[in-house]
Amino acid sequence: MSAPSWPTARLSRDALAIQFGAAQADLIGWSLNTGDPLADPVARRIAEGDRELAAGLERGLRDGLAALERPDPDLAPLLEDLEQAAAGVDDGLLADGAEGFWTMAPAVHVISLSVGSLIRVYESPSIAAVLSGTGRLVDRADARLRETAKWLGEAMLPGALRIGAPGYLATVGVRMLHAKVRHYAAKGGYDAAPYGVPIN
Repeated sequence: MSAPSWPTARLSRDALAIQFGAAQADLIGWSLNTGDPLADPVARRIAEGDRELAAGLERGLRDGLAALERPDPDLAPLLEDLEQAAAGVDDGLLADGAEGFWTMAPAVHVISLSVGSLIRVYESPSIAAVLSGTGRLVDRADARLRETAKWLGEAMLPGALRIGAPGYLATVGVRMLHAKVRHYAAKGGYDAAPYGVPIN
C-alpha cells in the first residue's frame, strides 16, 4: 500500500506507528484519504440526475442484484458488496446484541448509545468542518438526531439486516447519504488537506 498524503490536522503517521504499528498506521493513512470506492460513483451519478441508476439502486436494494436484468457497471459491485455483507449476518448474534442494547437503562442511551453518541460526534473538528460546509451544522441537527434514532430502531430489530428489510435499506441509506455528502463537499471546495476525505 503506497503512503498517501497525510492530513495535516491529524495525529502523525509516526505517532500512530509507535502506538499501533506501521501496518496499522499505513491503513489509517489510506482510510483517511479514501471515501467509499463503491458507493461514491453511484451517489455522484444520482446526485447529478441519473434517474435510471437511482431506480436500479432502489430495486436492487429491495429485491437483490439478481433482480436486475442488466445492472449498471457502477451499481453491480456495490450491490455485490452489500449482499455479501448481508449474507454474513448471524441473526442469533444480532438478536442477542439487540436484547442487550434495548435492555440498557435510558440514561446509557442518552449519554453513550443511540443519539447520545451522535451528539459527541459534533465535537470532532473534522466532522464539524464537513457539516458546516453543508450549511446545516445547526439548523438540521434535530433532524439528524431523529434520523439516527429511526435508523437505529430499524437496524436493531431481528432480521432487519436481510436484503430488502427495513434495517438493511436504512443502513445502506446512511452509506449513500455519506457518499452524497462527500460528493457535495468536493463540489463545494472542501479542503481535504487538514482532515482527509470527508466521512472517510
